[in-house]
Amino acid sequence: MATGKLTAANYGVALDDWNVLQTARPNVLLTGSDSAIAGFLTLLLPVLQPPIVDVRDGRFAVPPASTGTLILRDVARLDTDGQQRLTEWLSASDRRTQLITTSSCPLFPFVERNELSAPLYYSLNVVMIALRDPSPH
Repeated sequence: MATGKLTAANYGVALDDWNVLQTARPNVLLTGSDSAIAGFLTLLLPVLQPPIVDVRDGRFAVPPASTGTLILRDVARLDTDGQQRLTEWLSASDRRTQLITTSSCPLFPFVERNELSAPLYYSLNVVMIALRDPSPH
């Protein structure tokens, strides 16, 4: 039985995508099971720029700093007001915060049902990564 440390590849993340995440700091949308997202974020945390603000309650609040990283979990839970505030924050020219959003399901169906703003959707997924659960070895 192998007991090696998990890597990005174990979650289905291509090497090119992993390198972009480590160097370019794009806005990223991670989709997958809660356990895959949690495991992948554990790998990603050491390369994220501090301060790191982790929002888990589905409510967007403007982060206290204009740099660093904002992790917004379960983005599909944002209400219309939260979506509007997030869209305004994303369009601010002085913002240099990397945004990592997560969802346990694909978001495009929410756009099709007008439950998620299309411009917001496209701003969130500059890089979209569908995570898989690592297979046990």
